[in-house]
Amino acid sequence: MKKSKIRLLLFLVIVFIIGVGLFDYFGTRLIVDVNGGIYSFKNRKNSFGTPEDFGLNSEKLSLETEDDIQLKCLLVNANTSEEKGTIILLHGIRGRKEHFYQLSKQLADSGYNSVLVDLRAHGESSGSYCTYGFKEKYDIKRVVEYLKSRKDVNNNIGIWGQSLGAAIALQSMGICQEIKFGIIESTFSDFKDIVHDYFKFYLGFDIPILSEYLIYRSKNVADFNPEEVKPCVSCTNITQPIIIAHGDIDDRIKIEYGRLNFKNVASLDKQFIEVKNANHVNLWQVGGDKYKSQIFKFLERHAKK
Repeated sequence: MKKSKIRLLLFLVIVFIIGVGLFDYFGTRLIVDVNGGIYSFKNRKNSFGTPEDFGLNSEKLSLETEDDIQLKCLLVNANTSEEKGTIILLHGIRGRKEHFYQLSKQLADSGYNSVLVDLRAHGESSGSYCTYGFKEKYDIKRVVEYLKSRKDVNNNIGIWGQSLGAAIALQSMGICQEIKFGIIESTFSDFKDIVHDYFKFYLGFDIPILSEYLIYRSKNVADFNPEEVKPCVSCTNITQPIIIAHGDIDDRIKIEYGRLNFKNVASLDKQFIEVKNANHVNLWQVGGDKYKSQIFKFLERHAKK
């Protein structure tokens, strides 16, 4: 009887240890491992077509960051005789630069160059982990420095980010005054808050002590400080013109986060656009021509030929 109890106890201990190990491994990688591992089957290159399919006059770039990450980018030239500016386009989590082909075409036809960036650990760029702006903001600063060095590129540089890309754009604007204006769509204000929200979104519940543990483990695995990933704090250093847009029924990233970011922006030239009946993935579709018109009027105000 005693032996059977001991065996049962050992079995339960082994199951517990395995369970903790699996939770630690998969839970942590749900947060920071966005390009490989359990997500590798989702992030294969889809049939986006080629730049030529969209009539884009483009040039491939490969830029090296301070920590030896290779950023793969696409520089798309304006289709007009005069250039009005150059806009850095940043995708959302598990996205890639090819998502912006259509937007890049609209910008090119309106007189703007654009730079489509594969964020670190995304698309064709190297790197193993996403740090939600902690390291990425310096990657974007590297892109800006490269553009400033080009004599054939309009140095009126703006930035346009969506979701994760928008959080990185805010953090980049906060440290890089060479970015002259920004368009920010559907993003969070604090990394730790969004981790808790996403666990609740996907699982239906959030156990704070477990989420905090995974945040702590993510810090160690991806080598970054979650306490410093706070776009709402970066906003206090942003004096450049900016638009912040958010859908009012976004169930992934609360519109309250967008409002907090907007409130904290130091710039006097700022505009908040609330898109009625838009969620996290259909801001452009629901906003339609009215939203597009607001964005391009903003761009025209800050264009420099």
